[in-house]
Amino acid sequence: QVAVEQWPTQGSGQYSGEISSLASKRPDIIHTSLVGTDLEAFLTQMAPRGLHEQSKILAAALEPAMFRMGRKIPDGIVFTARGTNGVFAPPSPLNDWFTSTYRTRHAEPPVYTAYQYANTLLVLKTAYDAATKTGGKSTTPEVIKALTGATFDTPSGKLTMALGGGHQAILDTAVGEIVFDAAKGAPSVRNAMRFPAKCVNPPEGVKSESWLKDGMPGAQCTGIVSSN
Repeated sequence: QVAVEQWPTQGSGQYSGEISSLASKRPDIIHTSLVGTDLEAFLTQMAPRGLHEQSKILAAALEPAMFRMGRKIPDGIVFTARGTNGVFAPPSPLNDWFTSTYRTRHAEPPVYTAYQYANTLLVLKTAYDAATKTGGKSTTPEVIKALTGATFDTPSGKLTMALGGGHQAILDTAVGEIVFDAAKGAPSVRNAMRFPAKCVNPPEGVKSESWLKDGMPGAQCTGIVSSN
């Protein structure tokens, strides 16, 4: 049951009215789609009011701000990284290389946007290399052929061109609670759950809206992984 809906003006930076309303309604869960400085202002202003102590907060766009805000983010807020990116990325030599290189250049860990750009470039390079080997030329048709239906290793894990006739990528996704790791002096994740790509994406040829409405028929959810 929806207790209350708030539609604050983007860029206002002031959320005392919305916070007071949410505090009075005491919902079990608060979902916010705020992002960037709007989200940072909301979290900063709601913390002294203890909004996170009376309601579970789901901030889907928190990950890009987590290292910038650090200790200012209350533990326990639920967040994602638009896939198995950032702190949700599976361990691998490729991810070690990417995170190390990124930290050296930018003095902070990469977030999901950096992973997405890196994945795009790595997949494109792999497709061009494959096109050159199979066709002798890296023409557009050969690159498209190399991409279609292929699976690639990326810093985020396995990425497969599975939908849209083999032209749309799918990737595992994950969700968890943010927690400040005092030993590392940086935010981290706890109670994470990782969902296979075919568990959270519709089958080929099925629209997402109708798939969700029908109860996600055909979802392949074997292999969900939980961790502390």
